[in-house]
Amino acid sequence: MKEMSKRNCRKRGLAFIMALLMIVSIFPSAGVTVSAQTDEHQGFVTITVTDADGAAINGATVTYTIKEKENGTNNFQTINQSGETDSYGTIEVLEASNYYDDLTITASVSKEGYTTDTTTINEADITSNTQDFSVKLTAESKPESTPDIEGVSIEVLNADYNGEAQNLVSVSAATENVTIEYSRDGNTWVDTCPSETNAGEYPVYVKITKDGYSTYLSGEQTAKINKVDITGIDITAKEVEYKDATEQELVLMTGAFGEKDIVTWYVNGKSTGSQDIPKQLAVGEYTVKLVVQRDNYNDFEKTVTAKISNAKINLGDLKVTGLDGIYNGKAQEAVKVENQGDYTLYYQLDDGSQTANPDAWDTTIPTITNAGSYIVWVKATKQYYDDKNVDVIKAENAVAPYNVYLAKASQVISFDKYTGEETSVEITQAEMEAGKEFNFAATDKEKKAGGTITYSVLFDEGDDEIATIDSQTGVLTVNGAGKITIKAVLSGNDNYNESTIEHVLYVKGKSVAGEWISFPENTIEYILGNTNGITENAAVKKEAKDKGAISYSIENGSELGLSIDSKSGVISIADYSKVMESIEAGNGILNVTIKADKAEYSKRGWWSKAYYPADSTSYTLKISMSDAPTSAYKIYAADDLETELIKPNGENDWYNTTLIIKPADGYSIIRADELTKDKPSFKDSVKFGETVETEAKDQGASLSHYIYLEETATGNITKKIEISNLKLDTIAPYNVNIDFPDVEEKDSVKYYGDYITVTFTAYDVTSGVDHFDWKYTRENGASNSNLESDNGTVSAQVDKDDPNKYSATLTLPRKKAEQLRGNLQVTAIDKAGNNSVSYTDDGVFVIDTIAPTQKVEYKLKNNDGSNQIVGEKHYFSNDVEFTFKIVEANFYSEDVTITVSKNNGSAEKQSVTWTDTENSDEHQATLTLSDDAEYTVSMTYEDRSGKEMTAYTSETIVVDKTIPKIEFGFKDYKDSLSPQSATVKITERNFRADDLKLDVTAKDINGKAVRTNDLQQYLRSCEWATEGDAHTATIDKQFVDGIYELTFNYADLAMNKAAEVKSSKFIVDRTVPNTAEMSIKYSNPIMQTILNNITFGYYNPNVEVTFTAHDSISGIKEFTWSYLKETGASESNVAEYAEAKVTAKQDSTDKSKYAATVTLPKSVADQIRGTVSFSATDNYNNLSNKLTDTNNVLVVDTIAPTMNVEYSAADNSYNGKDYYKQDLTATFTITEANFYKEDVKVKVKKNDGLFTEITPVWTDTSTDVHIGKVTISAATDHSKDGDYTFSVEYKDRSNNQMNTYTSTTKVIDTTKPVIEVKYANESPVNTMTDVENHQRKYFSSTQTATITVKEHNFNDATAKYMVVTKDVSGNEINASGLYSVSAWTKNGDDNILTITYPGDANYTFDIECTDLATLKADDYATEYFTVDTSKPTDLNVTYSNSILDTILNTVTFGFYNSKATVTITATDNISGINSMKYSYVKADGVSGVNAELVDAIVDASSIANSNGGATGTVTFEIPREALAANNQFNGTINFTATDRANNESDYLRDTKRIIVDNISPTAEVQYSTPVQTSNGIAYYDGDISATVTINEANFYSDDVQITVTRDGVATAVNANWTDNSTDVHTGTFTISGDGDYTVGITYTDKSSNAMQAYTSEQMTIDTEITEASITINGQEADGKAFKDEVVPAVSFNDTNFESCEVKMYRTSYADKNVDVTDKFITGHISTNETGGNGEFDTFDKIAENDGIYTITTTLKDKAGHSVDKSITFTVNRFGSVYEYNDFLVYLIGDGGAYVQSVDDDLVITEYNADRLVEDSLDIEILKDGKPLDNADYSVSPEINETVATGSSGWYQYSYTIAKDNFASDGVYKIAVSSRDATGNSPENNNYDDKTILFRVDSTAPEITSVTGLENSIVNATEQTVKYTVYDTIGLASVQVYVNDKETDNITDFSADANNYDGAFVLKESSNAQNVRFVVTDKAGNVTDTNSDDFTSSYIFNNAVTVSTNLFVRWFANKALFYGSIAGTVVVIGGGAGVVVFFKKRKLKAAK
Repeated sequence: MKEMSKRNCRKRGLAFIMALLMIVSIFPSAGVTVSAQTDEHQGFVTITVTDADGAAINGATVTYTIKEKENGTNNFQTINQSGETDSYGTIEVLEASNYYDDLTITASVSKEGYTTDTTTINEADITSNTQDFSVKLTAESKPESTPDIEGVSIEVLNADYNGEAQNLVSVSAATENVTIEYSRDGNTWVDTCPSETNAGEYPVYVKITKDGYSTYLSGEQTAKINKVDITGIDITAKEVEYKDATEQELVLMTGAFGEKDIVTWYVNGKSTGSQDIPKQLAVGEYTVKLVVQRDNYNDFEKTVTAKISNAKINLGDLKVTGLDGIYNGKAQEAVKVENQGDYTLYYQLDDGSQTANPDAWDTTIPTITNAGSYIVWVKATKQYYDDKNVDVIKAENAVAPYNVYLAKASQVISFDKYTGEETSVEITQAEMEAGKEFNFAATDKEKKAGGTITYSVLFDEGDDEIATIDSQTGVLTVNGAGKITIKAVLSGNDNYNESTIEHVLYVKGKSVAGEWISFPENTIEYILGNTNGITENAAVKKEAKDKGAISYSIENGSELGLSIDSKSGVISIADYSKVMESIEAGNGILNVTIKADKAEYSKRGWWSKAYYPADSTSYTLKISMSDAPTSAYKIYAADDLETELIKPNGENDWYNTTLIIKPADGYSIIRADELTKDKPSFKDSVKFGETVETEAKDQGASLSHYIYLEETATGNITKKIEISNLKLDTIAPYNVNIDFPDVEEKDSVKYYGDYITVTFTAYDVTSGVDHFDWKYTRENGASNSNLESDNGTVSAQVDKDDPNKYSATLTLPRKKAEQLRGNLQVTAIDKAGNNSVSYTDDGVFVIDTIAPTQKVEYKLKNNDGSNQIVGEKHYFSNDVEFTFKIVEANFYSEDVTITVSKNNGSAEKQSVTWTDTENSDEHQATLTLSDDAEYTVSMTYEDRSGKEMTAYTSETIVVDKTIPKIEFGFKDYKDSLSPQSATVKITERNFRADDLKLDVTAKDINGKAVRTNDLQQYLRSCEWATEGDAHTATIDKQFVDGIYELTFNYADLAMNKAAEVKSSKFIVDRTVPNTAEMSIKYSNPIMQTILNNITFGYYNPNVEVTFTAHDSISGIKEFTWSYLKETGASESNVAEYAEAKVTAKQDSTDKSKYAATVTLPKSVADQIRGTVSFSATDNYNNLSNKLTDTNNVLVVDTIAPTMNVEYSAADNSYNGKDYYKQDLTATFTITEANFYKEDVKVKVKKNDGLFTEITPVWTDTSTDVHIGKVTISAATDHSKDGDYTFSVEYKDRSNNQMNTYTSTTKVIDTTKPVIEVKYANESPVNTMTDVENHQRKYFSSTQTATITVKEHNFNDATAKYMVVTKDVSGNEINASGLYSVSAWTKNGDDNILTITYPGDANYTFDIECTDLATLKADDYATEYFTVDTSKPTDLNVTYSNSILDTILNTVTFGFYNSKATVTITATDNISGINSMKYSYVKADGVSGVNAELVDAIVDASSIANSNGGATGTVTFEIPREALAANNQFNGTINFTATDRANNESDYLRDTKRIIVDNISPTAEVQYSTPVQTSNGIAYYDGDISATVTINEANFYSDDVQITVTRDGVATAVNANWTDNSTDVHTGTFTISGDGDYTVGITYTDKSSNAMQAYTSEQMTIDTEITEASITINGQEADGKAFKDEVVPAVSFNDTNFESCEVKMYRTSYADKNVDVTDKFITGHISTNETGGNGEFDTFDKIAENDGIYTITTTLKDKAGHSVDKSITFTVNRFGSVYEYNDFLVYLIGDGGAYVQSVDDDLVITEYNADRLVEDSLDIEILKDGKPLDNADYSVSPEINETVATGSSGWYQYSYTIAKDNFASDGVYKIAVSSRDATGNSPENNNYDDKTILFRVDSTAPEITSVTGLENSIVNATEQTVKYTVYDTIGLASVQVYVNDKETDNITDFSADANNYDGAFVLKESSNAQNVRFVVTDKAGNVTDTNSDDFTSSYIFNNAVTVSTNLFVRWFANKALFYGSIAGTVVVIGGGAGVVVFFKKRKLKAAK
């Protein structure tokens, strides 16, 4: 024991040593080493981590804190971060730029496999911005003998904040049964996973242990809950205008801040210190930033730029009026200013650019001296306001854009000889012709402007120019009678107006009698509508001076529809309808007489004798209409404008749609009945048959329809055109109706039994109703046992009382066995083929004979839950679903009554939704019982046929499924009644408080646990308030301060678990923040001073104040702060800032710590000096005491000095410079509270020199206002002349900088400008005195002047040159374009301008110049010169009145039959006309009878001048000698003119042809050879060619009038003319078209020389023969079909008729092309000399007359012409004939066969005399009354309009119906319907022997049930056996056999062909009886119970023993029988065994 004790001691000692070594080994061996930064991480403070060997450790986690020492002054923001080292083992922790010398760092370094280091770097000083801290980690050692825990997986949380607690880590390990612990600090371990709610980074440690395994330590892991973005807040910058002294919000904010949000606004980078939207006063742009900080959210930050713009100046009642004055030689102010407000007005006088010069503004009102129009610009200015242009009220006499007007002064002038206003004289005609002179000289007596007097004459508007005046002398020459106004004008200048006087001279002359008026044309022809209009034919007065008014009139014009302008003679159509009626009444032409009346002419005034007498004349206007073109129109249906209708598009030759009539190409169209008096509006088409306001137009067969056409190219309107054979019916039948037999309706459904007869009615007013198409449709959703559909056609019969009413009857159903439920639709079709709107009867009719049946089931809905039956009640733990099923074909759910009785209450009817099941006629509804209660359910139903269903009533149903409910509510501090209290509410019938479970979690704001009361025990023991099933408890004072989360669970006695309720976090906080933990800090001042232990901090522009407080539960919500001015501080400082709130911001490390910063002052305009106070309010509105910082005073000074500069008044301001010709004084006014003049730097520079400092003389007007003055003198020796600039700089001693001032240029100038002008051409063509008595130089080429002004301060706007341009008469002319002026150029002080005079004018030039200092140059002498480079213009030729003036081939002609007088004129507006040269020249190719004259010279003495000397005139005659046969004239006039500058005009070659002709034309006419001539009439079988030869020297074919009269109607003809020579002309024309003709020719040449008239003998043309007309029933019939009346007719006609043959052929069903002429035509045609006709009403309505007919005609005339015509039509009254193949005949025999299958295709052949209509075939296969969806059949040939007749001669179609259509069992019907071209609607079912009905049944009949044979042994004297059988198609027989003997054979199934119920009795017998059923259906299918294939779903024993004898039944029961025997044997054997056993036992015992 001792040894053992020793060993134990040694072991314990060794263990102690090992333990000691282990303890030593776990102490860190690393220490901190400080070194310089590494090369790889320059610019940073770093931490480098290495292992014990110095190797870099990559991926080590470093968590560090860098903060400022407590006495630090840099306001460093503490850094708390973590990161991992890189491959160098280094992590960057601080940028060098953020380094301060008072920072410390604390760091924790960890790495898996190493011991975490937390001591090496612990508040170590950072001494350099490139410092590197070194940390060495020691590797952890593991006992080698312990295995590691395997498969450790740690997922550290990295998720977004969601408001709920989230586990920080998820841990698992592959090693089983481990213990997992968690730690937040690596020291304290718990077994629950830590969780956090708020965003942040959280350290977490995981430790996994298991006995025998190494402990797993995760080291520090960082879990992250990421902040999320703040949403719902946004700001938008505002742009507003400045408001006087009003601060305005800078942004528009949407959304709202949260109560705990920390809100900071920044304006231009500075915090406002308030949550309020920032405001500003001054104009400018402001950068506004909003930062919103919210716990667990990323900061919201947005920056926008707001703008306060200048405001708009309100001018108030300001009135600035432009001067409206008169020149007086003195300077006058340009504007008058009234009611000026608080703004400054600036002015400038426009410099000629008509835009304000931005550099020329001055506050002095400008003045003007000289007369003229001026623009004065005025603007208003004011600080913080946009400059505003001031509208100057325009002077009354100023013309825009000018607003100032200084009128010229006036002058006086008078006539020397004439006084008063008027004088009257009388002169003779000879004096008029010679020119009577009067002297109207005038005198300028005052000589103010030194002007000249010029003279002119005026005439009243419309008067002749009857006099001229010498513009220089005033001598008047009178050439006619009338009123003459003499005008004398004394010229003015720039400052004096012209002076004008007038005198009226009345001149009277003698009248001359003679012929005074005529029309140019005697006849005018006009085709109505022609676009050229009616040729104007105005009357011409013989004397140009005759002013007698001409008036025009039309004889009977209004009656004819014409009107005429009484003044111009222009004729217009006043009423087109009347004109067209008049033309048609006049056989195609309207002759109208136009008359002109000229009034006598006399002047206004005192004389009365007429100058010219009255006169009258007339001409004839012929108006006609053009012939219609061939094929004048085409007809289209309105709905198909692409396809022309060759024939009517309806039935029976009717058109049945609105028709569009389109004209022939090149024409437009109008309906005749659309004509009005207005010009017809021709269109691209017209409509017939359209419906207007519900009324259809143009309907019927007997109306006439007319149109007119207009030719597009010419506008000509054609004669009236009739649209032939237009039978129109577009109106469909209407008022279609269906009448049913009367019966009581139920919900609009009629219920009938057996057959019903319905009546169809309709109305049609035009062609009449032909038939009705009807259609029966099964009602949607109706039972398939009802017939699905049926349709057909019934013929209409006209009503005997109402001819517009039609009716037909229909009996339904068409098969007795059919049941119907549906409605009828009917469509009426009229004979034109119009379909009415289909009428569908709204009601439904029904035939129904079957009563409804029901089945009801109920169960647990969705089998969710459990149920049991107790007594008569059925209990369910969840919803109970009832299923109701009713079988009924005509089912109405509203007739079903389902009621529910709840909790023994009254039965209430239920609303359920019924649906159809997959079973036929079965309807299903469900009803769910959901509420906890006891129920009884019932259902009754009677269908609408009165059949009642068996009623249903359920057992009692109980539902109990209520789950308990927990509700929790907390009332926070805002609640007024129970703040910071909670309620718990549980709803449950069986409530017990002890079942409640509650988990409580409570923490402070930093997440530390708070000790609470036991709330679960409180709730289990407290008193609950109960109301019904609800139970409520309240928690109030049981809460201590903390942040709570509660979790509730509850289960009732039925174990229905309530949903777990977890409260959201809520806070209980009743404690106010502690002032001991509150403080105030300030940003660094510019300067800091301590006075009397108070610190004064000076700031500019603001100071940031930071408030700090603590709250450990709800946190600080906001701070309430205020500012108070220091006592005795300046009044310029803000007195106080009232209390304002600022949102507190939570500290990221200590979450109980909150701070907020505000920026003072609030406004940039504020200055402050005072102290700050604040209090803190936590988030539960607990308010602290106020803390006031009495140790610090804040001073903010932000106002910079300002300065205003004024200068002495300048002599002028221009382009931003001020100009002085006198001394210049500058005055500087500075406003600054703290002013020191030595700080003000005033400098000046001259010209381009350097600035030099000068010292103003300063005076102080107040503390803040200081004035300095500087003066520069203007020296007489010009030495001070120059450009001066001033500069001022100033910064006050608060570093507030005044805006640097630099003046505009100030100019001193005392030197006058000097003017010099030089001309490029000093050699004029001539020098002479002009009309104004000036010596003028004349130049024939461009002149150039160079103007030089020597001036340093030159302004081209004040260098005013004058260029006056005049014509030869001395009148000013528009100078635009006559000369060009260069821009002024500058060469030193030389200012050069070049004027180029390329334009023709008489020029006057002058110039004056004033420099910018208003110094004026010496006066410059005026210069006069002329530039004339142009030839004379306006060469003109006029002629005496001609017989005719006209335009031929674009050439104007004048025709004379006596001498023509020619007047030539030319004009030169600059130097006048000196000479003329003229010729009259024959035209090329004219007759030799014409003469000519070349180059006749007229000098100046023979030229009459007018127009002030500008125009020269010469008159001569053609020919010069007497007019004779050898000197006629046909040619043109040429001449030239030369001006005084020797410029010769271009040769004027007048285009007007003058013809002087007095010789009459002659003619000869010839025609082509006729076929024959008889009785003076020539006959032609083709066109007639005519040739006319006329001899005339001046021939124009248009004057030849050729008239061809056809059948009494005259028509003008245009011949084709050719010239054989200049005098001989041949015209040819052709007469075409059958008719009787005469030709008439008249011709008068254009000189009024008339030819002798010509008229021919009669000529006749006959070329045509017209084919016969063949009609049916009076209509075109080719290609048509007829089914009713058929009456063919033939008519033929020809003037030379000879014979006509008529034939008829027929193709019937059996025979082709049989000649039936004798049967139908022979004996029915009559003839006469010109033709014949016949009608054949012989088509009886018998089947043999159905067929295809052809009628042919051959017509011959006596001229040998022949024409054939043929039509083909169809008579089809009996429709189609059907033929079936043999198999189909078998199938339909005996009412329809029953077959087991259809083995062959079915073939149907349809024969019809007409083609079937395309798409009309309908083959419908019905199976069990329902159409097959995809019936398979083929058609041959294809049904279309091109199919040919078949071998039968008729059209035949074969339909092959595939046998596969009948593969399934059913009752089949086949209906074949179509429509033929005649309008028949044949259908196979219309024929009794062609109805197709058969049955396919491949299924054996079914024995659906057998009862009484369930048991093979029956204890009875007899046993009744019942059975039911069923066959889908039909039963044939049922046979019953007992012991192979037939006991029953049923074959009568008339009551029900498909179902049979039977019964028979088995009598008692000692033997088993064998039962057999044999059932056969009508298709031969057999079901035999003895068959091996027989099976049944019910128990069927075919051998049954019926006996009351026990032994018989025992024997019959073989199992019992043989079992009994075997049992007896076993019993006997067992007894024997027992005996043997006991015997053996006794024997053994005996032994």
